[in-house]
Amino acid sequence: MFIISEGGFASLDENGFLPYEKLGVEELLPSFVGKRLEAFGYKNCQFVGSVDEVDGCGCECAYAVVVDITNPFIDTDLVEKMVASLEKFPDYDMCQSEGAIPGTEPEFVVRTDAWRSKDRHALNSLRVRHETQQQYNCQLNLRKLKRIKIFKHLVRSVEGLERMTVPELMSTLKTTKVFENVISYCEDVSLIHVTQCPYCDGDIEPLLPTVSQPMIGYIPDDVPYHYQCVNCTLIVLSPRVAAADCHKLYDLYCKEGQSADYFVRTGSGQKHFESGINMIRSLLPEEPYGIDLGAGSGTFVRHVCGRFPSWHIIASDFPETLEFFSYDDDIETKPLDFLNEPIGDEEYDLITAWEVVEHAPFEGFESLLEKVYGAL
Repeated sequence: MFIISEGGFASLDENGFLPYEKLGVEELLPSFVGKRLEAFGYKNCQFVGSVDEVDGCGCECAYAVVVDITNPFIDTDLVEKMVASLEKFPDYDMCQSEGAIPGTEPEFVVRTDAWRSKDRHALNSLRVRHETQQQYNCQLNLRKLKRIKIFKHLVRSVEGLERMTVPELMSTLKTTKVFENVISYCEDVSLIHVTQCPYCDGDIEPLLPTVSQPMIGYIPDDVPYHYQCVNCTLIVLSPRVAAADCHKLYDLYCKEGQSADYFVRTGSGQKHFESGINMIRSLLPEEPYGIDLGAGSGTFVRHVCGRFPSWHIIASDFPETLEFFSYDDDIETKPLDFLNEPIGDEEYDLITAWEVVEHAPFEGFESLLEKVYGAL
């Protein structure tokens, strides 16, 4: 068993990563993966930096199983199925899988003699189906930073987690305590349970994620989280985090590791920005004074700086967010919790909020619009 241990998870810039130690899993993650594999009978586990290093590890077993460390909940039933397939079809050198819950699948299983004697690109591979994703529709890999945060919490709070089979793990994730910890992003927050539509007071029914799943992961698809009003069709979350505690969710783990100019360099959102600007440009003065609510990494503000140097747009967000992205000196910033603080008093020509409004609680939405109107 070879465990591929990358330098980190999410890109920090073109050449680096957000490292394990900054995420607090430098020791926890390898320890968990090693304990899990050992608990299921895999004694010969070796950590390597890349697939290339598998060549020189001197494995004496008939098969080598290669695991990405960002898939911490390896499904050993799937591993055994892949080995059995290679034993049944000796003309194949390696086996890969499809259909498993992300975060439970090995990279591949390979015959060690073929790995040593053949060029890697010449290895012929077969695939086996493993229908756990169709059954549970979940996300367990650590390719999103929020999942790393949840993983850390589960390892420390759920006894015997490393010894659980995939079905046992899914049952654990359905328990009320674990489920509510997951949707709270492991923070000490108050949860509000919605029982009626907040708009029309109609009845609500579960809307299960049978096609997609929350990016947060760790929520099996038969656990209700989204609900739809049978009358007006409004969709709500329940339970949800109380508005007073929402700021606790916007931390290091929601930034995905990007440097401040990541989205600018990749061009993310620029077409949307241009469309929005074209809609309102005729209503603005030549040199508008504005504020961007929930600016995040400042993508829109940086876009405006490049396109319209005479515009003055303030980047506002939670203080921790502004500090994380370390804005350039030429961009004015303003720490602001716009749900709980005033935005301004008739002082802005333009107020924008990109990918923000959907984060506001329903009962505070009308008040938010009134504050925006009053600040224009």
